[in-house]
Order: sequence, then C-alpha cells, then structure tokens
Amino acid sequence: MFQKKALWQGLTFVCAFLLSVAVITSTVLEANRNAIDNFFGTVSEAMVSEDGETYSTFLPDKEFLNEDGSGNATALIKTAIDIGRRHETEGAVLLKNNGGLPVAKGSKVTLLGARSHRTLINSGMGQKSQGNYITLEQALSATKTDFENTKLDKKEAVNDYDFADLKLNGSGVGAGAGYQLNPTTIAAYEAVSGSLNLQQAANKNYKVNEPSVAELTAAQSSFSESLKSYNDAAIVVVGRGAGESNDYIPGGLDASEKADGITEPLQLTPNEREIIKLATDNFDNVIVLLNNNSAIEVGDLKNDPKIKSILWVGHPGNYGTLGIADILCGNVSPSGSLYDIYATENLSAPAMQNMGDFTWSNIVVDGRTNKWEDGTTVRSKSLKYLMEAEGIYVGYRYYETRYFDSVYNQGNAKSQKGAYASSAGWNYAEEVAYGFGYGLSYSQFDYEIVGEPSLTVKPHEIYADVTVKVTNKGAADAKTSVQLYMHAPYTDYDRQHNVEKSAIQLVGFDKTDVLAKNGGSQTVTIKVDLQNGSVLRCKLAERRRQQRFVHTRKRQILLCGRKRRSRRFEQRARKTGQGRCRRNGLCRKSRSCQGMGLQVRRKRRRRLHHVRRIQKQPKNQQPNRLYRLEQLRRRKDNLSFQKRLG
Repeated sequence: MFQKKALWQGLTFVCAFLLSVAVITSTVLEANRNAIDNFFGTVSEAMVSEDGETYSTFLPDKEFLNEDGSGNATALIKTAIDIGRRHETEGAVLLKNNGGLPVAKGSKVTLLGARSHRTLINSGMGQKSQGNYITLEQALSATKTDFENTKLDKKEAVNDYDFADLKLNGSGVGAGAGYQLNPTTIAAYEAVSGSLNLQQAANKNYKVNEPSVAELTAAQSSFSESLKSYNDAAIVVVGRGAGESNDYIPGGLDASEKADGITEPLQLTPNEREIIKLATDNFDNVIVLLNNNSAIEVGDLKNDPKIKSILWVGHPGNYGTLGIADILCGNVSPSGSLYDIYATENLSAPAMQNMGDFTWSNIVVDGRTNKWEDGTTVRSKSLKYLMEAEGIYVGYRYYETRYFDSVYNQGNAKSQKGAYASSAGWNYAEEVAYGFGYGLSYSQFDYEIVGEPSLTVKPHEIYADVTVKVTNKGAADAKTSVQLYMHAPYTDYDRQHNVEKSAIQLVGFDKTDVLAKNGGSQTVTIKVDLQNGSVLRCKLAERRRQQRFVHTRKRQILLCGRKRRSRRFEQRARKTGQGRCRRNGLCRKSRSCQGMGLQVRRKRRRRLHHVRRIQKQPKNQQPNRLYRLEQLRRRKDNLSFQKRLG
C-alpha cells in the first residue's frame, strides 16, 4: 500500500514538473517563433485571404523591389515621405491671403515663434509619430534630409534623401522652397527651447511657453537687428498641442500667462501677440501658420491688415512640413477646407456654457479604489462628468442656425444675449472668424449643378446623385473641394413636436483633380443620402421611450460651394417671407443656451444611451413616400432646388 502511494506521488510530481516545463517552453517558443522559424526554416502561421491565397505569395509592386526580387527599403521610405507630403498639401487650409502667398523661392525669410523651431508634428493621442522627421526649417531651406539629427527615438537613423528625388505624387515637384532663413532667430529659439516644455498636450492648466522678445534678445543680442537682413517675409508659427483624456478648460490658461482679457488657453497669449507685433512692425509681408488641431481664436489676425496671409497646417506628421513648403513657395495651390468652425471667441458656443472639470461629490476616494457612498466600486474615469444640454447645436449648427433665425427676425436671435464679439446685437460676421468648410485657393472656381439629380428610391432608402461642374477661372493650376449642403424647412410638425433641426447641414462632398488654369473643368458626382435631412424625435410616453426618424414633407434645398452658406438665404427670406417662427408655449431653451439668444427646438427627453430605430412607421412617414421627383424641380414661385454657387 505504501509503495502504491509513493508511486502515485512520484507520478504526480513528474506530471506537474512536465506540465510546468511545457507551459514555460510554449511561452518562450511563442514569444520567439519568428526567430525559430528563420533558424529552422519552418512556418508557424500563415495569413490566408478570402480566396485562399496565402500571404507568402503576395509580392509588392515592382517599384518597391530590387532586381533580384528583394525589398527596396529606399523606395518604400520615399513613398512614405510622398504620402505625408501629399496629405499636407491636400489638407492645409488657406484662411487669408492678401497677396502674401506664395513667397518666391530663394527669398530671405525670418521664422518667428517657438513652434517654427519645435513644430508640433503629431497629437498626444493614438499612435505617436516615431523615427525620423523633416523639420520646418529643413523643408523651407535645405536640399536634403538630416535624419541623423532629426529623429524621435533612439533607433538607428536611415539614409538621407535629396529633396530633388522626392517627387510629389510622381510629379516634377521635388526640391523644397529654397528659402534663405535668418540664422540668428533660429539660434535664439534653439538657445531658449531647452528650458521650455514645447511638446505639451492639452490640459486644464495649459502653458503655451512662448518666449518673450526679451528672452530671445538675451539669447542672441542681435535678434531684432537681424530682421533687416532677412526681410522678404516673416513667417510666424503659433500652435497648440492636443491629447486624449484631457481638455482645454474655460479659464484654463496658466496663471503666469494670463493678462487683461486673456484667460483662455486657445487665445493668443501676450508673448504670442508680442512676437506677431514685432513681425508686423518690421516686415511688409507677414504670414501666420496655425500649428494646431483645436480652434485658436484668430479673429484679431483676420482683421489685421498688416497680416497678409494665414495658413492652417495642423499637426503635419513626420514629413508634412515638405507639403507646407510646397504651398508657401507655390509648388501647389492649397485645397483644404476647415473641419470645424473658427469662432471669434470660443466661449460664444452654447457647449462652452457647461464646459469644465467637474467631479462627482458623492464618490469616496480611497487610494486607488473609487466607491460610491453605498460602497459600489467605479472606474477612476467615472469620477468626472459633463453636462451636455446643447442638443444638436454644436459647432456650425449653432452659428448657422442662429444666423438663419436672425435673417428671418425670429425669436431673440438678433439680441445681444450670447453675443461675445458683436458690437451691436448678435452679428454672424463678427462672431465667426472662419466658417465650417471654409478654404481659399491661389485660383478661383465656378460651381454649377448640372441638370436634375438622379434619384434612387428603395424601402427606407433614398439617394440623390448630384452632378456638379467645376471650372477653374483663375491663373493657377489648382484643385478644390465640392461641398453640398441641405436646408430643411422648419415645419408645423417640427414646431408641434419641439424637433431640433439645424438650418443647414453638410450632406456630401468630393474633390476635383488638378484643373488647368484659365478654363480647366471637371464634373463630379456626389451621392447624397436624403435621409440625412431627417431628424430623430423621441418622447417619453407610457413609461417607455419611443424614437423615430422624422422626414419633413417639404422641399429640400441643396447648396453647393466652399464658403459661407447661410448668407445665401437673405434674399430668399426677404422675398418669400418664409421663416422659422415657433408658436407660443413651444419655445424652450436648453440650459446651455440660456442667455445665448437661440431658441432651441428642444425635445423633452432624458439622454439616450442606446438609440433604437422604429422600423415600422406609418405609411405617411415612410421615406419613399415623402420625397418626390417634382419636389426637386424648379418652380417660378418657389425654387425647390436652387443652384446656389460658390
């Protein structure tokens, strides 16, 4: 009996030992499977496509292969540089240009602003930029990359590349701007940048860290004097970081940088205003580059006649600075459009009335454990909350809708309530610096909607294919974006049910190819989902939430262009007298819009965490019964489909 027990104990020990060895061995082998496969010539895994073809049979394009079939890393890196460069030329937005751009190649240029030397190339969220990059100074002046000295990690640097060999999208454009840059200002920023945190992401106590002119002069005594020798143009770069899990909070500018009337992190700080004034006092041609993602308040720059041009460049990535150089020197014409509205003062937005850093008061913080008063554990992120009472009136939907209501003289849209930048009453032109979708070019374009839209009607689906002819009327080869906006009338049904509806909304867009100057044209077809003109109405009834997508049985108006849309309604409003008035008792203001002047079409509802579509709708509300071809035809008394251009 004793022998059997000992035998079983021995077998148990051996099995446990072998199991432990197997677990450890399998973990080690799995972690090093690639090295093992390379050594033994084995295959541990294979990627198989849907048609059964394995990844091992895939070959890159010939341009990425050497003659012997091996990979050509040099060609691959050149293509990566080209993609980053092209992204910038396509996405940068020209906001202002009174003859400042383009600046001739070889010009003597002075770079100003800390971000001209330490440009923000990526945001503080998602996959960070790594490896080698091209600085703005390199892109504007050099003829070759300097990857040995410009890298974001400690990995071995790759070979340098001649700009002449880096063809933009396969075109003849290769070399950079070839500017002669002021070495004194560059040296000054290099001297002070080591003590400044210039890669700071957004946070609730943001410090811009723009050095003062006095600090720069202390670093280089000839700082101001050097401006005279490089005075063809001054390029001033201002920027703001971006990040995840952090926001710019109202009043969140660091106390050391606040001044009279300057308390917001997205306002220009005193030091930034000082360096811009230095430029306008000493240069005839001043260009401002916006190196940001969040909208900086640039109303003062727009209205300053001494500032000739403003170019939004965003965070250009590792190689996008080459694209900035292409735009500045005229290799290409800018063709981007704003993805957000640039208000003169960001606090004028209804959403900003409830914006802040708020923490639940009834959570007990115990070290790393956060608990409600009843002891229930919550995630650390749940400590924070935010009130979102502005409904759909976010971004351009608020400003365009309020402008529309002011044109029709509805409610208190023209009042001083909610006006931050207007001198008398609420004025769109003063409240908004640059509208959503705005963007200039080195050329001019005409837009023409061709014929009637082609409709595709299916159960619960309806699309319109709209064809637009774009003609380049200017003196530069250029491309442009084509944007379609829909105006849906505010009807009796909307008033009765307190439906929130924007006066105008983007429903489709596309971009042309490069059009030849003086007459080059192209037709683009944009597919518009007309159900985007519907809105969600929900109400609480019989202890259950009911939601449905409501389609207004009225004519929809499509507008085409890149500039401000709402202004095109003025003549129509005054001619037809059509408005968006609401009946007494149905006008309600959301908490965030109290005092903002906008009478919000508010639904009585609690916030929905999960929105469900009601598939079964009354026949009189089914989409395929609401839109008719004749509703899109022009009529003499009321244009139902208007060709509003540019």
